[in-house]
Amino acid sequence: MALDLQTALLCALDSSEIVPVGGSRPVTVDVQVIAATNSDLPDCVRKGAFRRDLYYRLNGAQFWLPPLRERPDKLGLIEHLWEQEVKAQYVDEHKALSAEVWDIFERHPWPGNIRELRNVLRSCLAMTSGPETLVSDLPNDFLREMSDSALKPRRRVKQGCRHTPNGDPRLRARRSPIGRRMLSARRLPRRQETFPNQRDNSG
Repeated sequence: MALDLQTALLCALDSSEIVPVGGSRPVTVDVQVIAATNSDLPDCVRKGAFRRDLYYRLNGAQFWLPPLRERPDKLGLIEHLWEQEVKAQYVDEHKALSAEVWDIFERHPWPGNIRELRNVLRSCLAMTSGPETLVSDLPNDFLREMSDSALKPRRRVKQGCRHTPNGDPRLRARRSPIGRRMLSARRLPRRQETFPNQRDNSG
């Protein structure tokens, strides 16, 4: 944001008044501001690119949203958005992402975050001619964002096992109540390994 706009915003927040475009008289407003940025604002303040007084005027409750590449639920989010795009594009036939595509999605840096993800999924739907989206159906600029080594598959997925959050039996086990209890029990000392069975028998 340019410094002159920062000054105008600070004045509006302090006075609770704005002058509409084309108007000549100020109008009183009562607003709560939600601001978002992908910049390091304290660093911008130190460099003089962001007003210090405006920074402290806006700096209330802070929430940090991780980028897509760091989200632990990334694959689940991709699957959810894929299903949304399939419905939005009125695709009648079944369309799925191949195991190789899921592997690339998992390791991609996603510099464009959710916006990039949505566009890639829409491109996949447009380019896929068969029941599965292949690596060759992915946009070239999307693939160029990955290094040559990152494009190589890390592992082979067994045939018949869908490489999605809902299809991975390990993830399904973590999501189910019984699976969570068993995973928790495995982290306990060996003498307590029978805890899930004892709990089942007592209930």
